[in-house]
Amino acid sequence: CAIELKFHDSMNVSQVAWGFFGAFCVPYLLLSLLRIFQMHYHHGAFIVLLPLLAAWGADTCALFSGMLFGKHKLAPVVSPKKTVEGAVGGVLSSCSSRL
Repeated sequence: CAIELKFHDSMNVSQVAWGFFGAFCVPYLLLSLLRIFQMHYHHGAFIVLLPLLAAWGADTCALFSGMLFGKHKLAPVVSPKKTVEGAVGGVLSSCSSRL
């Protein structure tokens, strides 16, 4: 919103539409997460936190597998320390958690 106030002379309709989207839809989606979190009968806290914990676990396994086995750079320009072995370790750890 602050950027839109600064450049209010040169704004077009799509920028205003995205501003309304961000102002109304994003808080609505966050409130729906809060409502799911507060569900007691369906274990709402577990439903909200499980994807976060799965992503954290996959990232942690990718980090350690990349540190232990990493030899081939994945994208040296974008992120110099990312390796192919770390990416494979992250994918395998996320797949093995579903078994």
